[in-house]
Amino acid sequence: MEKQLAQIIYLNGPSSSGKTTLAKALQHAFEEPFLHVGIDKIIGWMPEKINDWTGGEASLGYSWKKSVDTSGNPVQELQAGPYAQKIGKTFQEVVLALAKMGHHIVIDDVSFGKQQLDEWKKILKDFRVLWVGIL
Repeated sequence: MEKQLAQIIYLNGPSSSGKTTLAKALQHAFEEPFLHVGIDKIIGWMPEKINDWTGGEASLGYSWKKSVDTSGNPVQELQAGPYAQKIGKTFQEVVLALAKMGHHIVIDDVSFGKQQLDEWKKILKDFRVLWVGIL
């Protein structure tokens, strides 16, 4: 199958890594209009009460869990309850619908790892996508 005309740039990286700033700069730089669709915007659609960004547990939404990395350094891991997982799928479906309509898109995401990236690749298989990792 021939790749569809929508151009997609997928920016993936941790929180506060500059993805949103880069997405806005790309929107400004490109002659063609690109929509900026980000996970933070989608999370903003959720009722605040179901997320807990203070280190507690959010049984339905998103929350931070204290953990340690492979070097023993303390880190925060993002946890996704059932409603947060549903929102994640909604995010993917929104992007797919926009792409099918021919919109150029900059996706601003925080991937949960290879499995989630593979899901995105499957969903966007019919489109030209530039995959960008931000550190």
